[in-house]
Amino acid sequence: MTTKNKTLAASVVVLSLLSGGRPVFAHHSTAMYDMANPVTVTGTVKRFEWTNPHAFIYLDVKDDKGASVEWEIELMSLNHLRSYGWVRTTVKPGDQITCTGGRAKSGAPSMISALLKLPDGRVLMPGCITHASVIVEHPELVAERVLRLARIVGRERVMASSDCGFASTINPGEPPEIEPEIVWAKFESLAAGARLASRELWK
Repeated sequence: MTTKNKTLAASVVVLSLLSGGRPVFAHHSTAMYDMANPVTVTGTVKRFEWTNPHAFIYLDVKDDKGASVEWEIELMSLNHLRSYGWVRTTVKPGDQITCTGGRAKSGAPSMISALLKLPDGRVLMPGCITHASVIVEHPELVAERVLRLARIVGRERVMASSDCGFASTINPGEPPEIEPEIVWAKFESLAAGARLASRELWK
């Protein structure tokens, strides 16, 4: 395989987005979750809800005393999941999976997943840039996040992406949460960071 063909899939995806017109809109923010202090839970899948605007996994997790607690795991939109090759049967009842993400600030057993490891070893990792802030991530920060996980799970298993859609509003006519110029600046940074990571991983 040539160096050109070995570029991270993230670069291809992001460049396609940059040339494809309008961004994908989400329907809510991550304000209810503590993204600054991620937690990790491992459990058995009870059910997988393949729903819009976001999919959900419900896990049977053992707490410190051995009691069963049902955790609600929020995932990305169905369009994002499909882009990673997911279908409604990717996760099945009885599967053992591990999720890392921001827990609900209320303390409820609920999180939005930033890293999800499936039984076959595949890892779903969104979140190299965030839709929940107007700060444009530096390409070197994007590359650092890609490289960190690539060293854990292998360079072929990492795809850089945003953590959700951008400029979410529910009511037509309301101003976007993030201006389009900032959205595209974030995607440009994502593409540049993916290229930096690609050069490092395949040098």
